[in-house]
Amino acid sequence: MKKYLKPLIIVLVAVIAIGGGLLIYNKLSSLDDIENGAETDVAAAESTHAVNGEQTSGVQAQMPTVFTDDINFTAYTPDGKEVKLSDIFEDKPMIVNFWASWCGPCKSEMPYFEEAYKKYGDDITFVMVDLNGYQNDTKENAEKLIDEMGYTFPVYFDSGGNAMDIYGVRSMPTTYFFNARGEILTYHVGAIAEDSLNDAIQQMLGR
Repeated sequence: MKKYLKPLIIVLVAVIAIGGGLLIYNKLSSLDDIENGAETDVAAAESTHAVNGEQTSGVQAQMPTVFTDDINFTAYTPDGKEVKLSDIFEDKPMIVNFWASWCGPCKSEMPYFEEAYKKYGDDITFVMVDLNGYQNDTKENAEKLIDEMGYTFPVYFDSGGNAMDIYGVRSMPTTYFFNARGEILTYHVGAIAEDSLNDAIQQMLGR
């Protein structure tokens, strides 16, 4: 029995050491994920996706911002003025929502964005982008919807499909959440629930 005791102790010590190491690794990995913008409880919906900065030699590579061609796009104001996303950005968190007037899920979430705009319009820039021309959507129909519902959030039109192409929008609505540096924090595909929108806003504001 004694001759098996020493190897048994060695095995137990090794198991404990490995288990402790894995526990520490998982904890550090979780902290790293949060620091890099990985999915947390705030972005827990199945269709919500976190955007991580890639690691380069242990240092986070700089993420694209609204000032880079990767995520900047051109849209139009209701009076036809051409603007870029970087022109709209105001050094504060920003929400960019892609929608169409015929899109049922888009219309279902609009009241939540309107309430959020009324409450946080001074702290967050809202950019509601109608995909004008996509699947027969028209500027006239979009403006009619906004007027009939009495929405006051800022509306822009992606008349040339520039924004849609840059962001690869294939499902509507799609919403992007930016931090105050103009970097994408997370994005949501499909109609967003009111609670999820409010939780994302609190994360953007650091509350």
